[in-house]
Amino acid sequence: MTTDTTAAASFDLRTEPWIPVLDTSHGYTHVGISTALLNAHRLHLGAPGLEQQVLLRLLLAVLDAAAGPVDDADWDIAWAAPTLPADRIAAYLDRWAHRFNLFGEQPFGQCAGLTEANRSTHHLKPSRWGGRSREFFDHSLAGEPRVFDPAEAALALLMLQAVHPGGIQGAHPSDPRGTGGRLYGSKPGHLSVVTNLVVGAPGATLKDMLLLNLPPRPRTSQDRPVWERPVPGTAGGAREPEGRLDLWTWTTRRVRLFAGDDGQVVGLALYDGDRMADPRAGAHTHDPLTARTAKGSPLPVADAAGFTIPWSAGLLLDPAGEARATSAVVEHVLRAAERGALDSGLRLAAELLQVVHSNQHRASIAGMHEVTSSLGSAGNLADDGGRAALGAVARLAHDVQRALYGAGADAFRQRIKDVQPRQSSSLGRLVGSGHAWDDVAQAPGSGFDRWITALERAVDGVGQAMATSDIMATSRFTVEARNILFRCARRAKSAAQRAGARGVAA
Repeated sequence: MTTDTTAAASFDLRTEPWIPVLDTSHGYTHVGISTALLNAHRLHLGAPGLEQQVLLRLLLAVLDAAAGPVDDADWDIAWAAPTLPADRIAAYLDRWAHRFNLFGEQPFGQCAGLTEANRSTHHLKPSRWGGRSREFFDHSLAGEPRVFDPAEAALALLMLQAVHPGGIQGAHPSDPRGTGGRLYGSKPGHLSVVTNLVVGAPGATLKDMLLLNLPPRPRTSQDRPVWERPVPGTAGGAREPEGRLDLWTWTTRRVRLFAGDDGQVVGLALYDGDRMADPRAGAHTHDPLTARTAKGSPLPVADAAGFTIPWSAGLLLDPAGEARATSAVVEHVLRAAERGALDSGLRLAAELLQVVHSNQHRASIAGMHEVTSSLGSAGNLADDGGRAALGAVARLAHDVQRALYGAGADAFRQRIKDVQPRQSSSLGRLVGSGHAWDDVAQAPGSGFDRWITALERAVDGVGQAMATSDIMATSRFTVEARNILFRCARRAKSAAQRAGARGVAA
């Protein structure tokens, strides 16, 4: 495997087909970056879950660097326009064409100074990042490494830079931080330590998705994507992101893909890369596509038992003011709704994703939690009372679940941390099985009582599931669970009424 072969290979990410899309004219296909942006008005991103998150951030970075809206008025013009600004995008991609080759002397998102592969293509597969237990379930990892075509390798490279786990990494011989060829305390990819949030809508085109998730702001001269920066050296180091363009294209690892004579990827070099002091803090500061609680921790996507929480997005609308959870993308969408830039009937939803690590060192990935959480209509979001009602019903479920953990611990004389991970204590597994949250999100004022009814059934289900041979303890828990619901419901109604939510009965 020689450097000459790799240098001679070519795969232009601007023009070669590698991004999965659904084209309204041609069905499911693959396109390059240029086609994706210039035809975004008739395309839909065809990648699921984490792939969608990393691809959307790449396309956002190109759009933002080339022609990103600088303020709300600029954004409103872009939203109303039939297409994205083709001339500016094409000129920008032409200017930086030499940095979008997956191979060559300045390979995209990689380190050209790495001249020898030290890892097989197994390391391009996310299942390899899950430790030995995950490898057991991916039997292909037990066989000979297969070749990756450049399209697969390009997407795998984005995934690796975004979520690769931390712990012990290889140290390049030029890296003075290394000890015996190893580096300790490596940081995980920043997308793996936050709750990732993308706002979408039924039938939304790629153009819609890009603009819904691109809060306008003037670009600073310091904030540059990876292709506008010097090719990174072989030794990684500590630095902090300069802005969202820098973060969206962050090089968590020093990587080089090596191609064979036929242009297929046959191996890679993989070493530690750029280290933020705190990847979670860096992401929360610079990446608008994240969501966090008032305390700064990732917004919960699933409960302690692993069941997803359908009302997660509603917590971002809680009427508790500065104390509520936040997301820069959701705030951006709220402002657009209030200005009337969005059609009042547009139904919006948040797609949330959270990576789960196997241990506190974040050295391997155990899985992912994903949930689509309705935000209701743009018209409801534009109204203070409508937002307050939706936030109140979400906070109601959150408060009930938290109180149920405490009631279960008291009734059955257990520790809360022992009650939380039990399936029997989870509201999410009961409420999440139907469409109760979707229904209430479309009409949070008039749907308030329906939501309480749904929670009442779920609370009764928790009581039945938590039942034990201790009849008195079970009875105490059942009674207290009902009392918890009605106490929380009264508080939630009062909060919604104070905020002016219409349709919430006294």
